[in-house]
Amino acid sequence: IPGAFVMALTRSILRASALTSRSPSEVLKSTNAALLADIKKGMFVSMFYGLLDGPSAKLEFGSAGHNPTLVYRASTGEVDSIRCHGLALGLGKSSVFERTIETKEIILHPGDICFQYTDGIQHAMNGMQERFGMDRLTARLREFSGVPAQTLVTEILSRVEAFCGGQPQFDDITMVAVKRESSAKGA
Repeated sequence: IPGAFVMALTRSILRASALTSRSPSEVLKSTNAALLADIKKGMFVSMFYGLLDGPSAKLEFGSAGHNPTLVYRASTGEVDSIRCHGLALGLGKSSVFERTIETKEIILHPGDICFQYTDGIQHAMNGMQERFGMDRLTARLREFSGVPAQTLVTEILSRVEAFCGGQPQFDDITMVAVKRESSAKGA
C-alpha cells in the first residue's frame, strides 16, 4: 500500500509539473522537488519521461534512475541502449538530483522502435535461476521488429512467461513500445 500511495502521489505531481515545462529534465526536477517533501525515507521512484513530436518523430526524454531506453534501428537491425543520467525520484537532495538529470533526444526513422521497460523483464527467472536478461530482450526486439508495437509487447511478454516456465514473478513487468511506421504505410 505505501508503494501504491507514492506512485499515485508521484503521478499527480508529474501531471502538474508537465503543465509548466516542455523539457523532460525540468519536469523531472520539479516532480522530484515536490515529492521530496512527502516521500518516506528509503522509498524512491524510478521514472522515464518522454515527449514525442509526431510530425518530426523526435523523442525528447529524461530518466530518473530508470533503465536505459532501447531503440531498434530498422536501417541496421541493431538495438541501441541509450542511458540517460539521473537519480531516482526521492533519493537525496534536490541539488544533487538537479546536477545529474539530463534530457536526450533521438529521431525515430521509418521502422524504428523505441522501447522502454521495467527491470522485471531482464530479472525474470526460470526454474534454473537463470535470468531472462538483456541479450534475450534485445534478441526479441530484433525478432519482432516487423510487427506493430502492441504485438511486439505481447510477444515479448509471452516469451518472458515461457522462459519463466510458471516460476512466480517477483518484480513488476511493464513495457511501452513506440514504432514509427515505414513511409510506405504512410508514416
